[in-house]
Amino acid sequence: MKKIFISCVAALLSSLSLYSDDFKFGINKDVEIPSVSYSVDSSISNVDRNTIRGVKNLCLFSNEEDISSGLISAIKSANKTLEIAIYSLSNKAISDAILDVFKRGVSVRVVIDWGQVSTSKIDPSVKALMDAKVPMKSLKGGGNYGIMHNKITIVDRSLLITGSYNYTVSANTKNFENIVFITDKNNINSYVQYFENMWSAGTDVYSTSKSGYRLPAGVEQALLSRINSIRGNILKLINSSSRTIDIAVYSISDSEIYNALTAARKRGVSIRIVTDRLQSSQSETVKSLANAGFDIKISDGYNKGMMHNKYAIFDGATMVTGSFNWSNNAENYNWENDIVLTSPYIAYFHRNFETIYNQSKPFTPSSPTDDEKPVSR
Repeated sequence: MKKIFISCVAALLSSLSLYSDDFKFGINKDVEIPSVSYSVDSSISNVDRNTIRGVKNLCLFSNEEDISSGLISAIKSANKTLEIAIYSLSNKAISDAILDVFKRGVSVRVVIDWGQVSTSKIDPSVKALMDAKVPMKSLKGGGNYGIMHNKITIVDRSLLITGSYNYTVSANTKNFENIVFITDKNNINSYVQYFENMWSAGTDVYSTSKSGYRLPAGVEQALLSRINSIRGNILKLINSSSRTIDIAVYSISDSEIYNALTAARKRGVSIRIVTDRLQSSQSETVKSLANAGFDIKISDGYNKGMMHNKYAIFDGATMVTGSFNWSNNAENYNWENDIVLTSPYIAYFHRNFETIYNQSKPFTPSSPTDDEKPVSR
């Protein structure tokens, strides 16, 4: 199955101009919910999901496919530019692919979290890029704990890849993760502008300065931290939901989102939540939701890792995915992104949610052991 999906990524990259007009949609920062009803088909076959609406391999899930192979194929397809904003990079195969592209003359730029390069123990995968002098800047968020938490790859400014997936081995082999492939020009342009903002705000890793933070300018489309309120748009999606909300989010601790979910449940919205086991063990918000009777399940990923997704589906018609955890830090201090998507992505994420939900265990309050310490990822 993995070989099939890898080949389909290559097919996507060779036919980016062939996507259907039905697939083109812009992102309004006010996040208006579509008025038309949408029936989710959760029984899409492997063949169907490779050809839906003329766009191949719209998304990859770590428990179904080898995400790193698909991502590497996309990276290696770059002919002119490769722009990456990544929180964590420790997968040597991905680092090698970036190096290969750089060595054959493609313009490569990497933005990485400040904490990954402000230590004497820089990961060898990052160090290899630095040794080759790949253009790289570090960036940190605001306050004491803000981070550059994005996971964005832009290939030739014609293919956007984002989701929850860090460039790590654990993300590929242990965690529940996802990435989406997007060819919509409006969204790509928004992310290109956002990348330029980060690049301007970042600090050259080859310089002695390590400050790395500046408030970027505004971007009109997509949900991009410090440009528009990601939490505010999620609240609008929650408040507009009338039937169902399915949530697969690694960390949930935001009080405003808690209040919105509580209000939605009171008006009859069916809400299901899957979150990470370790994170949930120290989240008073998750405990309060459970005490209020919410349907909450917890997961360690599919191979003793993490439930690291950050997506939610609203009324089976609209969804968000990206790097954004539902926390105050993510909203106010980190560099984050979410993207609002509709059909045809919904059916894939619906099926993935059902898989994760059915494999997860009911939430019970517990404390982590001494060697288990939840962190923001």
